[in-house]
Amino acid sequence: MHRKRIFSVLLLPLLMSCSGGRGDDSPTPPKKSRQLSDTTAHCYLWQQQKDSIWLELRTTGDSLRGWLRFGFHEKDNSYGAVAGTWYGDTAIAIYTYYSEGIKSQSEIALLRQGGRYLLGSGPQAEREGSMVFTDRRTISFNHPLEPVSCDLLPRATGIYNRVQLKEFTAIPSAIEGCSCIFAVTESKFRDNTYIFASDYKGNAVVQGGDSMIYLRSDPGSHIHKGKTEVSYHNGSLRLYLKMTARWHRGDETWWYEGKLELRDTVSGAKYVYPLAGECGC
Repeated sequence: MHRKRIFSVLLLPLLMSCSGGRGDDSPTPPKKSRQLSDTTAHCYLWQQQKDSIWLELRTTGDSLRGWLRFGFHEKDNSYGAVAGTWYGDTAIAIYTYYSEGIKSQSEIALLRQGGRYLLGSGPQAEREGSMVFTDRRTISFNHPLEPVSCDLLPRATGIYNRVQLKEFTAIPSAIEGCSCIFAVTESKFRDNTYIFASDYKGNAVVQGGDSMIYLRSDPGSHIHKGKTEVSYHNGSLRLYLKMTARWHRGDETWWYEGKLELRDTVSGAKYVYPLAGECGC
């Protein structure tokens, strides 16, 4: 059975509370018209008090790709990839996003207006696992996304810094007992400045942006004494450790060196960090 919803499926309760919609200007998209290609990323922001929407956009011909993030104060946020098609000045795209670690898909609409974009909202219903507009003629475009420098995004949104790791000094209490602690260099390890921590129960933690990210090991993945490859996951994030044991003290503590590879399966972003540290009890 189809479940009709308002665009709040994208965590946009404020969008539906605004008046001044432009549903009369948004009929079913016309036949595609050729757009000029611009593969450079352009970034846009809508902000109202503590609520924000960020968009990074690239256009190739009639196609668009990018990132979208909804950040609302004291509400679940969402972030994810956007891919769609331009029909004149109107674009219909699929937003593949994660919220609280759960993957979902929903249609979004953009209207080009000069140098900015208006984000559309309207009634939606589930179809083949995605939320889609029930009638594109009723889409209201009433949230202007104004152009901003993309340099602001890593600091302001977490779109990028969620997969660009930061170092930390305190091991979270979730990591207990026998564990592996790694830094990017041996000297940083000696200074207690870490980039990864895990325990032998399959828990792992890294820091992305201003918050810690907790991951679980994949089935059958565990630390070996010697060369080892271990993988972890959390929603769209995948983390891979490739390490070699260099020396050990007895059977309890082993020193490893290698690399950490972090991937975001939605955006395709990948980052690689050197590793040096210990595993033991």
